[in-house]
Amino acid sequence: MPLRIQAKNISENFLYRHSEDPNKVLEVLEHAVLNCKPEIRYRPGWQSKYFFLPLSMAPVWLTDFIVNRTTFSHVKPADTMLLIISLIFIFYIIYILYQHFYPTPNISPNGKYIFISGCDTGFGHGLAIKLDKQGFNVLAGVFASDNVNSLQEKLSSRATVFRLDITKEEDIEAAFQLVKQKTQVLHALVNNAGIVTSGYIDWIQVDT
Repeated sequence: MPLRIQAKNISENFLYRHSEDPNKVLEVLEHAVLNCKPEIRYRPGWQSKYFFLPLSMAPVWLTDFIVNRTTFSHVKPADTMLLIISLIFIFYIIYILYQHFYPTPNISPNGKYIFISGCDTGFGHGLAIKLDKQGFNVLAGVFASDNVNSLQEKLSSRATVFRLDITKEEDIEAAFQLVKQKTQVLHALVNNAGIVTSGYIDWIQVDT
């Protein structure tokens, strides 16, 4: 195809005709050079966000097909967008089916210890029960002494429930010694316990 015809096709292309202000590209380049925390990936304009970014994640053959079809042909914009949406939908269905028939296998819980703090209620409480049912050796720390027996009754004999106040050094040291007695390697540590306070970080004391 002669260059003159190619240039005409490009000038009539909907991406070219509806292109945005090129100064947006200059602005992000300037930001990347001057800013102390530049972004990993810039997306200046709607074409970059909704067209070229998805294309950059697609297989090369698909990217070449779509770019050539939209740039060097007289395909209507509506047909092109319908093609893109259809391909995205097809790949999404394939991905869902792959995840369903080939799920990521879980690790074996045998002999693995997991330390969880803040198991009185909420996420820590529920996670301790779920992981215990899956066969992990759960080390569950609770703040209130009354919750030690109540939680232990819900767990198997593999689990160990103990009192843990994360604001007290003696409790932290006791938890450390407990872990050393049980295992040399923790499979996971879930820092779930926490307290809410306000103020400047440098002014907040450890015991608050």
